Order: sequence, then C-alpha cells, then structure tokens
Amino acid sequence: MNDVIRYALEKALRAPSGENCQPWRFIVKGETVELWNRPERDTSPYNWGQRASYMANGAALENFCLAASERGAACDVRYFPSTDITHIATIAISGQALPDPLAAFIEARTSNRKAYAADPLSDSESMRLKNAAPGFMGEITLVDDSATLKTLGNIGAVNEEVMLTHKAIHHFFFSHINWTKEEDDKNSIGFYIETLELPPPARAGFRLLRAWSRARCMTALGMHKMVRSQNGATNAAAAAFGALSIPSLEPRAFVDAGRALERVWLTAAASGLSLQPLTGVLFFRLLIQGGDDGTFSAAQRALITDSYDTAKAAFGIHGNLVFMFRVGRAEAPTARASRLPFASSVEEK
Repeated sequence: MNDVIRYALEKALRAPSGENCQPWRFIVKGETVELWNRPERDTSPYNWGQRASYMANGAALENFCLAASERGAACDVRYFPSTDITHIATIAISGQALPDPLAAFIEARTSNRKAYAADPLSDSESMRLKNAAPGFMGEITLVDDSATLKTLGNIGAVNEEVMLTHKAIHHFFFSHINWTKEEDDKNSIGFYIETLELPPPARAGFRLLRAWSRARCMTALGMHKMVRSQNGATNAAAAAFGALSIPSLEPRAFVDAGRALERVWLTAAASGLSLQPLTGVLFFRLLIQGGDDGTFSAAQRALITDSYDTAKAAFGIHGNLVFMFRVGRAEAPTARASRLPFASSVEEK
C-alpha cells in the first residue's frame, strides 16, 4: 500500500472504542480503503444494535481522513455503500487537501480518569469545543455551573451502581480488566487497571468486588451507593460537562457522531485539556429504548430512564443524547492501554 494510506491507517487505529475493543477492519484495495465493523469484537451489553461500535468506527474514519490531510491528500467517503450493514464506508483518496491541525494530536488523545481541577474553561476554549465538528450531524453542548456539574457527575456514576448490582454486566466488566501490564500487552483489548486511576485503598476493594458473590454481599451493605457517591464527586470536579446529541438513532447518525466526537476530543487535546467519557447510562438507555424487557430489573430501568431524562434536561437537549463527557485540566494519565497490532485490523487485497 502507498505511504499515505499506511500512515492514515496507523492513525485510524488510535481511535477510541468501548473497553478498547477496536471493532474495525480496514481493507485496502489500491487507492481505496473499505471500513468494516467487526461485531465479534464488541459483545458488550453497552453496544445495543452495534451503536457504540458505529461511533468507534466513525472516530477511526475521522482519524484516517485527518491523517491523510496531514500528508496533503483528500478523502472522498461513501457511507454504507453496500447491502451489508457491517460495511460502514469506502474511502477514496482523491485530490489534495490542506493539513488539518487536529491530526497532530491523534497520538496525544486519551481518556483521563484522574481528578480534574475545577478551573473554568476560557470563552475561547469553550467556543473551540462547541465548534469542533462543523458539517456533522452531532451537536455539542457544554454546561459549567456547579449545581449542574454535581447533577451530571452523579448521573455519570450510575454506570458503576448498575454494574455492581447486575450480574451479567458485572461479569462482562471484570472479565475485561487486564490486571498487569503484561496481561494488557498480551490481550491488547480491555481495561488496563492502571488507566482506571484507582487509589490504593480503592484498588484493594476493587479486587474484592470482582467476585459476584462478594459484590452481592457488599452491595447488600450499600457499597454500590458509596461507590456511586464517591465517583460522582470525582466526576463533578471538572471545568465543564459536554454532551453530543444526534437527530436520529440510525447507524449513519452514530458514525457521524463518532467523527464529531473524535474532533471534539482532539480539540480538547490541542487545548491542553483532559477528557473522560461518561456514557454508560446513555447506552443502557439505548438498550431499554430498543426493547429490552429482561436485562434490567424494574428499579434499574427506572434509575437509568430517570437519569437519562435528567441529563437531557440539564443540557437543554431535545434530540438523542448519545455521549456525555467531563473536560478540564488534570495531570497526565498514569498509563495508556495497549493496542492490537496493525495486521490484526488491516488487510490488503
């Protein structure tokens, strides 16, 4: 493959994905590249109808196009060009493009779960984030008043409360944790424990909670409420919360949302800001909206639905809220998760 395509692919593979599952395959055919979703890589309960994977693929697509522009090449993208819904896009390298400055921050972009300073964003920082993705379906909304940050921080931690009280989600989460660097390098998929930024006391408790029997006993004593409260307070200590909303729940809208999200994340990195996704409750809401009637208990369904509605109201959103994040200033992350090798996600025909 030519140097431009290879370089763009290397950058595409740095895109974010749920539990670092990297649900994409790129097939190179001369001067065109096909992007395919890989459902087998993300069997998460968060991934209703492959919507989380569509977003991840959208982020990878955006990285590809940004990196190509860095080498002076333009990309012509055709979405869902065949009857196979896993064929997300075909990208043709066509003509010339001016380098997009966001391309320089692809390697720097990462989730940062450390404590954030409460220093507010400047007007220019807020404006850059809100306007980071022109031309895409997604709309970016930011809020920064302390009462709303507290509310949204608590909503972001609903994910942990549900995870600790739901057997299947608990099993999925803990089965995807890599407890050592060697394990993370070997698997190259999942949560590397160091990236969770757990302080020593919390890490010890975390290991105890990985056994469902112990988790049940500890939640009977209210552990899940304590975890939610602590994580909610950490979440709320940020400069702002952001939301990405889209007009529909069709696959194309989620691909576009992924492209928009990546541009916001890269804009934050370019501004020296940290960003952490807090999307668990939103994807649970998609699962319920999609017709789930047995995965969650009645109490869990009510908690998720009420949290989603409260978040929408806090942001003043009328469309579909599909991504939420906190943003602010923080020390650099302790570690980064490993990635699958190039050849496991790219093939040439």
